[in-house]
Amino acid sequence: MSDSGDRRFKSVRASTRALLASGEQLNIEFKSEVPKNIANHAAAGANLVALDPNVDVYTVLVGVTEELTSNGTTRGLITGCVAKDGTPEDLDALRLRIEQMIRDSVVPPPQVRIFEENTSTTKPILVIEVTPTNPPHRVAEKYQVRGSAGLTALTQHDALSIFRSERTKAWIDELESSAPLLNVLQALHEELRDLSFRVSDVALGEEGLDQDDLQSGITTLEEALSSVEHGVHDAIRDVKEELSFLQSDVTDMANEPAPETAESVWWAVRQQREMTWLRLNTRAAFDGLSPSQADAIERVVREHLATEPDLTDFAGNLAELQAYRGLVSAELPDDLVPACRLVEAAIARAESVPRQFSADWIEEGLADRAAWKLKLEKIQAATANSLRPPRLRKGSYAREVGVMQLDPDGVKAIASHEFATTTHDSAATLWRSDEGALKFAAPATGSSVPVVYQGTWGSDTARLGRPKTSAMARALRKIFAQHGHSSVLFEGPGRVVPTVDG
Repeated sequence: MSDSGDRRFKSVRASTRALLASGEQLNIEFKSEVPKNIANHAAAGANLVALDPNVDVYTVLVGVTEELTSNGTTRGLITGCVAKDGTPEDLDALRLRIEQMIRDSVVPPPQVRIFEENTSTTKPILVIEVTPTNPPHRVAEKYQVRGSAGLTALTQHDALSIFRSERTKAWIDELESSAPLLNVLQALHEELRDLSFRVSDVALGEEGLDQDDLQSGITTLEEALSSVEHGVHDAIRDVKEELSFLQSDVTDMANEPAPETAESVWWAVRQQREMTWLRLNTRAAFDGLSPSQADAIERVVREHLATEPDLTDFAGNLAELQAYRGLVSAELPDDLVPACRLVEAAIARAESVPRQFSADWIEEGLADRAAWKLKLEKIQAATANSLRPPRLRKGSYAREVGVMQLDPDGVKAIASHEFATTTHDSAATLWRSDEGALKFAAPATGSSVPVVYQGTWGSDTARLGRPKTSAMARALRKIFAQHGHSSVLFEGPGRVVPTVDG
């Protein structure tokens, strides 16, 4: 949905300048061009507004990039909506295309307002404002919400919170619009006026009828009726205030995480395994996977996840459950999402330590923060006189998810390598590098080894004492060359995890 009106401005509005100065936030995004999945962003942003009472609108600024200032903060830099030849794009056509993409893809369509700004220059921009209509909003079968890590799946808990909030608002609106007591009072007023006229007519011809007494009685009734009417207004106002407090309490209660017991986690793991496997079959029927990918994911399920989860293994069940609930790259094709979920679930099950409980995060977090600070200081010193300091980026190696088929000696070689660390006597092995980490899950039986590479903020090898990612990749390829049969990739370019079909 969109509304019409004056949406074209020769310069940048004051409100937009404030957004540029504030930098990217949870409800503010900068895009150099219109994202291909703009509909997903709109739906997730509308759900964010519906979910967070502190957010009034979700805004995407197109033709804007983020830059790092000399004091370490970020802000928006206008680059303009321009074609490849450098000429400004047709903003009207671009706006109509965005509106159509959102209208055709988001169910139900959110409220969208698009402003064309800075049109008198060679760097025009679009400011897209999105608010919810009847949330939650979805694209195809995906319910997503804008989070600190980008687009994330909308959990059942968040969806329930939105439904509760919207129902309470509807309740208040219904009470305010119907006002049944006020309608009754209005009818009484009309009857009282009719009675007053009739008494006046009758009193003129009736003997012994005191018109003054009757009129005094009518006046008393009118005053009493007026008092009742004021009381009704006061009562409705009090009810609305109480409902407002109730809505806030319900929202707070909905936002509180529900306690997870051993039984609820165990049951959720069984459901997630089945749902993920069914989704892989019903949505793609393996048509979206190559034969080698289909074989690899079947082996992972059979060798790592086919056994009934143990009710007493709370840590292992919670770790696997978090893998299903984790973030998914917005660029990953839908058909590959359930396959990646199953690979990561196998690794989480092998590690048996939920991520928020892992002591490794403390060490890794402290080291990465120290490296970030030192690198930031170097960049600030080197670019003190520069108008546009270079941005810090994550490691040059993208995230990768795959499955390797190794002989028993290959599995042992990974676990005993000089790069390897293990915790809590788990079946998972961790290799760390200067830019990220590799995680492997050793099979109890069989030969399938799920593997995930995840990048972290870049840091100096000399400071952290970790090998380079390129060296880690070479070591893994050497083991695979000696002990491997096949290696299949579901996500990523294959720079770290080898990709060889058996």
